[in-house]
Amino acid sequence: MGCGSGSDGATGATGATGATGAAGADGAAGPPGPVTTTNESCMVCHTTGRVADISDSDPASITHYNAAYQNADMTISAVSVTDNGSGYPQVSFHLASGATPIETDNSAFGFMMADLVPAGTVAGVNTDQFARWTNEQPTASHGVLTYGTLDTTDAANGNYVYTFATAFGGTEPLYDAAHTQRLVVRASVTGYNKTIQFVDFNVADTAEGSTTGIGYNARQFVTAAACKKCHGPQFNGAVHASTYLDVRTCVVCHSPIGNAYGEEMTTDQAWIGSLVHKLHSAIPMEAFPTRMGGSGYSAVTYPQDPRNCVTCHTNSGSDLGAGDLTDNWKNHPTAAYCGTCHTSADFVTGTGHAGGAQPDTACAFCHPATGHVAPTLGASVTEAHDTSAAAVLHPTPANVPEFDVTLATSAPANGTHYVAGEVMTVTATLNFHGGAAIPASMYTAAQGANGVTDNLFRTASLYVYGPRAMPKPLLAAQATSLFVNAANPAVATDGTGFKYNVTIPSGLASGTYMVRVRFADYGYVSDSNYKLESVAFQNIQIGSATVTKKVAGDACTDCHGTGTAPFHDARHVVAFNTDECVSCHDYSGGHAATISNRVHAVHSANSYGDMVNPLGATTSRDWSDVKYPLNDYPSSATGTVTSRIDRCTMCHTSGNTSYRSTVGEVTCLGCHGDNPNPTTFTGGATNHMLQNGGVYPVAP
Repeated sequence: MGCGSGSDGATGATGATGATGAAGADGAAGPPGPVTTTNESCMVCHTTGRVADISDSDPASITHYNAAYQNADMTISAVSVTDNGSGYPQVSFHLASGATPIETDNSAFGFMMADLVPAGTVAGVNTDQFARWTNEQPTASHGVLTYGTLDTTDAANGNYVYTFATAFGGTEPLYDAAHTQRLVVRASVTGYNKTIQFVDFNVADTAEGSTTGIGYNARQFVTAAACKKCHGPQFNGAVHASTYLDVRTCVVCHSPIGNAYGEEMTTDQAWIGSLVHKLHSAIPMEAFPTRMGGSGYSAVTYPQDPRNCVTCHTNSGSDLGAGDLTDNWKNHPTAAYCGTCHTSADFVTGTGHAGGAQPDTACAFCHPATGHVAPTLGASVTEAHDTSAAAVLHPTPANVPEFDVTLATSAPANGTHYVAGEVMTVTATLNFHGGAAIPASMYTAAQGANGVTDNLFRTASLYVYGPRAMPKPLLAAQATSLFVNAANPAVATDGTGFKYNVTIPSGLASGTYMVRVRFADYGYVSDSNYKLESVAFQNIQIGSATVTKKVAGDACTDCHGTGTAPFHDARHVVAFNTDECVSCHDYSGGHAATISNRVHAVHSANSYGDMVNPLGATTSRDWSDVKYPLNDYPSSATGTVTSRIDRCTMCHTSGNTSYRSTVGEVTCLGCHGDNPNPTTFTGGATNHMLQNGGVYPVAP
C-alpha cells in the first residue's frame, strides 16, 4: 500500500469581486474637536525669526514686544549740584545702561529747577508748592528755548557736566535761596528708554562748593511705581508723562502757583491734585473739552472705584525716608484737594458744605484720618473713602457673601499629582458668613428658588477644568451640580458637606488644573436684586508635579485692584484671577468668549474683535469705549485711537513667553479683528485670517 500524498497543485486565479455588503452600524461619536482653528499657517510668518515676527526688535515700531522698550535700561546717577562760582548752577552726572557708559550729545538732555515755596506764601495756597524758575531744553519748550553749556569731555565714560544758562532763581519772584530747590535731569537717547533723576538740595551748601543731594528725602504723596502699575514703565498713555516719567517732575510744572514762564495751572484746573483726581474720577474739565478723542476727561473709564485712594497713595513698598507723605490724603485734608473730587461743594464759600466755610486747619476736626465721628460733625477720611461691602457710610450689602466656603481635595496617591484613573474627592463645607457652620440638612436638601433666603441652596456647582493654557472641562458639563442626585453616582454629598468624586480622565496634558465651586441661597433675581455668590477655588496638578506658568500673570490686580470683578458680581462672582475666569471663558465652546480673545478685545477697545460678534456685525460686545491707559488718545475730536495694547509685558508677567512665539487666530482676532464686509472694511486683519484658512468665530 502507498503512504505518500500528491501535490496540491498551483493556486487558481482570483475570482470576481462579490457584491458590497450592507453598511454596518455607526460607531460611537468621537471626542469633540477643537473649537478654534489650528495655527500652522499663522506660524509660517508670525513666529520667532520669521518675516513678521511679533517679537519685533525695531524700537521705532515696537510691534507687540521689544525688550529694550518694555524694561528700563538707562540710568542717571552720581548727580551733584554746585555753584560754578558765578551764581549759576552746575550739574555733574553719569549716564549708563547697566555698567556700560552711554555717550551722547546736547540733544539728549533736559534740565529744570524749581523752588519749593512754603504754604501761605501765595494767598489761597495752603500747602507747599513748587515754582519752576528755569526749564532748559535742547529744543523750544512752550515757545521758549533756553539752554546752557554741556561739557562732554568725558562722555565716552558716561560723565557729563551741565552749566545752566539761568542764574540761581532766575526771575522768579517767589525764589528764596533758603527754600529747598529741586533739580530734574531728563535723558532721551535713541535706542534706550527715557529716564529721569532728581536732587532736592540746599542752595547755601552749593554756594560753598559742596553738594547736598537729598533725593532720597524728596517728598512724595504718590510714587511713580504706583502710576506705572497701570501706565507701564514709560508712563504711556499719560499725556506727556512719558517724557517726564515721575510725579516728582509733574509737580514742578503742574503747580497751583504757576511759574516764571507764565503757565498758570489754577484757572484751567491743571495743577497736579486737580488734574489727577478729576481725570481718574472722569470729572469734566472745561479747559480740556477735546481730550480723550474729543470727549474730554469725562470719557475716562477708570478700572476700579476711584474712592480707593490707596491705589495711588502708597509708598509702593519703598523706603522713601523723610519724604514719605503718602498718608497725607487722610492725615491732612484741605479744601483745595478735597474739592477736586467733591465738586458739589465749594469749601471756600461754604456752599454745599454742611460745615460752611472753614479754614484748612479745621478740616481734620470733623474729618480725622480714622475712626467714626458723630454724624453731625462728619465722617473720617478713611470712612468716606471705604470701598468695602461692609463700609460704615456706604455699604453694599448685596456684595456681602452669604457663606464662607472651605474647599478641599483628597490627596493624590503619590503625594504630588493625580494620574489618569485616580479618583479625586472634592469636598466643600460652608459656614454662614462670619458665623456658625450651616445645618447638616442644608447639604442634602432639595434645590431652592432664587430670591428667597430659606436655607435651601439655589446654586451648588462644581467646575473642574484645565490645563492653564487651553482649558476645557474635565467633567461632562462645564458646571456640575453638587445636589444629591441618585442618577449621578459621582455625587457623594452627605450631611457633612457637598462632595463629588472626580475620576481623572486619560489623555490629559500634564500640568496645572483648577477646581472651583459656587454656592447661593438667595442668589440672582436681577442686576439690582441679588446676593453675592459664595465661591472657593484651588489649583491641582495632573500628570506632573511641575506647576505650569500662567500664560499671562497676576497683573490684572495692578489696575483693577483685588477683590471681585464688579461687572460680574450680580450673576456669577469671580475674582480678578485668570485661573478663575477660565472656568467659563475656556476653549469648550460652551459659554463665553475665550479669555485670550475677550481680554485682548476689551483692552484694545475693539468694536469687532470679540468672538461673540456675528460675522460682519457688531453686538453689545463692542468695546470701543474702553479707555485703556496704554492707548494713545489724540487731543483732536477725530476719535482716532492709536492702540498700544501691544506692550504685552504689562499683563504677561508670569515668565511664560509663549505669547511671543505661538500665535493663533482667536487670540489675534481680539486686537486685529474688524468688520470683514468689503463695503465696511475697517482696516483690521479679519480678511487676512479668513483668506489664510481661518474661520471667523461666532457665539456658540
